[in-house]
Amino acid sequence: MLQLPKLSFWILAGISPLLWLPVIPPFWFALVLTCAGGWGLCRARHVVWRYCACGALALSWALFHAQSALTTMVEMSGKRESMVVRIVSTQGERHYGKIVQWGGKKRLFSPGVILYGILPESHPCSGQLWQVSSTLRAVHGQYNAGGYSRQRSAMASGFVLSGRMADVQVIKASCSLRAAFIHRVEQQTAHLAWDAVIHALAFGERENMQTGVRQILRETGTAHLMAISGLHIAQAGGAGWLLARLIQFFLPAHWIRPSFPIIASIACAAGYTWLSGGNPPAIRSLIALSSWGILRLYQRQWGAWDVLAVCLACVLLFDPLTLLSDSFWLSAFAVSALIFWCQWLPFTGVKKYRTAHFCAALLHLQCGACLLLLPLQVPLFHGISLISLPANLIAVPVVTFLIVPLIFLGVLANSVMVPGLIWQWVDSLLAALFWLLAGLPKGWLPVDWRMGAMAFLPWCLLVIMRFHWLRTSSFTCAALVVVLCSPWWGRKNHSGWQVHMLDIGHGLAMVIERNGSAFLYDTGNRWEGGNVGQQVILPWLAWHNLVPEGVIISHEHTDHNGGLAAIEAQWPGITQWRNSPQPGAYHCYQGKKWYWQGLSFDVVWPPLQFEGSENNRSCVVSVSDGIHRVLLTGDLELPAELLLTMHPASMKADIVQVPHHGSKSSSGIRFVGRAEGSVALTSVARYNPWNMPSPAVVERYQQNGYQWYDTALHGQVSVSFSPTGWRVSAHRARFFTPWYQRWFGVRPDNR
Repeated sequence: MLQLPKLSFWILAGISPLLWLPVIPPFWFALVLTCAGGWGLCRARHVVWRYCACGALALSWALFHAQSALTTMVEMSGKRESMVVRIVSTQGERHYGKIVQWGGKKRLFSPGVILYGILPESHPCSGQLWQVSSTLRAVHGQYNAGGYSRQRSAMASGFVLSGRMADVQVIKASCSLRAAFIHRVEQQTAHLAWDAVIHALAFGERENMQTGVRQILRETGTAHLMAISGLHIAQAGGAGWLLARLIQFFLPAHWIRPSFPIIASIACAAGYTWLSGGNPPAIRSLIALSSWGILRLYQRQWGAWDVLAVCLACVLLFDPLTLLSDSFWLSAFAVSALIFWCQWLPFTGVKKYRTAHFCAALLHLQCGACLLLLPLQVPLFHGISLISLPANLIAVPVVTFLIVPLIFLGVLANSVMVPGLIWQWVDSLLAALFWLLAGLPKGWLPVDWRMGAMAFLPWCLLVIMRFHWLRTSSFTCAALVVVLCSPWWGRKNHSGWQVHMLDIGHGLAMVIERNGSAFLYDTGNRWEGGNVGQQVILPWLAWHNLVPEGVIISHEHTDHNGGLAAIEAQWPGITQWRNSPQPGAYHCYQGKKWYWQGLSFDVVWPPLQFEGSENNRSCVVSVSDGIHRVLLTGDLELPAELLLTMHPASMKADIVQVPHHGSKSSSGIRFVGRAEGSVALTSVARYNPWNMPSPAVVERYQQNGYQWYDTALHGQVSVSFSPTGWRVSAHRARFFTPWYQRWFGVRPDNR
């Protein structure tokens, strides 16, 4: 007889390869695995082989889901088709929906799609059906070392396709009941100062939250309170349980059943999940709560780890791709950490005084959460909130016991009356809460990759305390601490240096690294409300523990200087080189030369009095260590290239940054040949409207013996130099790159 807790562990083990598989095997492999698992489950005599068979079946189920998502992207991307989409949510010109019909055929499983555009003569809302004509594109995200993975997030959420609407017709104009409900609450709270936060707590709609509010939540480590997930669903379930117990208080004894509160709890949690829009964290919480409720109905008295394993197995069986979700790992890790904390460092408390006991227990739990969640917080957020403990001690009780219950009451009262007074109370409480949070000292500490190992130190210290190793084996404890701290004591490589072309979409941002310092060449693009410097360059430098000591701006186009303001704000007075005279910056023109960290920087273009287009006045720099050379060209075009090739000795290089993103207006035959390079690097965005890089340019470099790398196809590209040679590392092309980080869809999508 198979035991459910052990079976759950085997299911989790079977699904876990989705995290690290480099490629997803074809359907026939999953089919063979299913047959083998079914045969083993039915015919195997030893119980271990039956557990293995269940793990194989779980793996085949996970592979089937992954392969279905990949097949859907290949089938639908790159083709202009008419489709029927059921709208899930809308955010301005961005609309999330499910494809229920594509190419005249109904879809058994509805893939998620993100549509861009304005719906004419109608107000978009969830629940509507649209007939849309669009060319869909497979999801694609920038891929830098240590950066956010949009592809992994999209695969976990199911929205793996996107497209701009060409022709759209509303088939069903009526909104869903939930949308009408939200609209009514929005009207009632529109005059309140904290209406956006109320909508986030009530319905999971966080898009309208102001940047300042988001920053406060991030720096204080309280952002988890704004997401409708385990805490809120559990509160809704608890409210249902209390309501059921209150009803049972007035019932005859023979009508009272222990199952009624559990069923009522699950029903209330399901209702709140629907009200929140059925977002993935809420659905996961509902599945976990339902699994726990079923175990209670069957009166299973298991330990906390067994219940957790069953709940996680049920969540992953419902959707194996949930394994790729960061929020899933945060939730699972948080529960695991608290179980570990309470079992290995139990709280005794002061039982004589209930208030003191409650406060001490809350402090005990919050300390455990803050310390034991560090191994996951460091790689996900690249920082630690030093004030998260006092902030959560304030925010968690206020939100849990005051604000959320009032919101529940306001939502329930919305259908029978206008709960204006309730919303006023909620608004006042939120104002007081954020006033307290904003009054706390700034405590956000950015950390780099070296902190990844040290983040496990609280776990190790807890084990050491439990087993009293500090007295019995002090040498082992010291050795463990030394190993965890070893990344901080590593020696710098003074003989080598690296050049990194960051994956930033359209634009250019390159980092020259040596001895823990950096020199930048261009700073990427900017847009309304953001720029590459703030979004990519600064986090990348911080994660790799690099301090920029200078920056070269090749020319004054926004896709090359867009992130400079963020760089200057972080490091005022940083040395700058510009292609035209600028206050506080050096003028970059032909013949200029300087040294940095043992590398020579030679400006080979433009001449001092050269007059031409902004692209043709790009500051072209040759960087050399005396053995190897890198040629940085900006957006140089054919007229300037022809003049530059008149001095071939100055432009010879091992590594060439392809001019103007591989446009057909650049990289002429003479330039490519006279550079005599071995590797061509180009920064380009997938799905760019200019169809860059030009296929003719790519072919020209390859015919001249270059290895071609572009950020759209390969992600971040790094070249490491040493006295004995150089090595190219393409982030997306590594063998151990997981399947969800690779190129999705068809190759011509980029052209």
